[in-house]
Amino acid sequence: MPLKSPSHLRRLAFAVRHPFAPSGYPDAFDPALAEKIRSQFGAIAQSFSLDAADFRRFVRECGYAEQYVQYMGPTLLDEKLLEHYVSLELIDPQPGDVVIDIGSAQSPFASYVARRYECRAYQLDLAYPEGIDGDRIGAPAQEIPLEDASIAAMTLHCTIDHFEGGADGAFVREAARVLRPGGRVCILPVYFAAELTNICDPAHFSPGAALDSEARLRGVPGYNNRFGRYYSPAAFDARLLAGATGLEPTLFRIEGERDRIENTYLNYALLLTRT
Repeated sequence: MPLKSPSHLRRLAFAVRHPFAPSGYPDAFDPALAEKIRSQFGAIAQSFSLDAADFRRFVRECGYAEQYVQYMGPTLLDEKLLEHYVSLELIDPQPGDVVIDIGSAQSPFASYVARRYECRAYQLDLAYPEGIDGDRIGAPAQEIPLEDASIAAMTLHCTIDHFEGGADGAFVREAARVLRPGGRVCILPVYFAAELTNICDPAHFSPGAALDSEARLRGVPGYNNRFGRYYSPAAFDARLLAGATGLEPTLFRIEGERDRIENTYLNYALLLTRT
């Protein structure tokens, strides 16, 4: 009898540990949730109006779309490039700035920023060898091995939702340490749901994943990650904003010509500015 594959065993372990976990992503983002977010965070809320033509200009200018599609796949390409475009619009890098792309993995984003804006652009990821090697940093995002007030900007593209346990709040505190006055960190997308939700691909299940005790858990086959988080408005406030001492938050609702960009699920971006 053939041995079961590791992914099959992980799916079985997930079913045993979490037999009542529903399947699939949280319910689709709806007007009622958008209104709740607007009501609760109106004091820090702004609109970001997408200009599809300017986005396409960025796609042509960046020059890495054809390379990146091999990593992201054609379905996610526009969404990922859109995240890059919006984050650059919000952090507004200047020549000589020091920038970090957090959770960079195989992304070409930092190299483009270094070239286009004449910046020192680091890539940080837990998957890299520990320490600083040129422009690569192997370290947890909440333990950046750089000096206080040394960074002009940081970006997190589909990254903070994978921070397990209290790492998301710890990162916000670390951002306050390493950002210089006026420095900015852009976190996007911010995934919202009506209630705090953790998601897991059963094929990537790990008993060691630090799930949120108060969260609803959902199994999402094909998600290809062991952990993800959708914030309720209350959890967003408690986990990210409450610890943002010394950081001024702005929550951007992404609006405008969304229907002219395929497969877009970027609804919200959080910008934290060092005061």
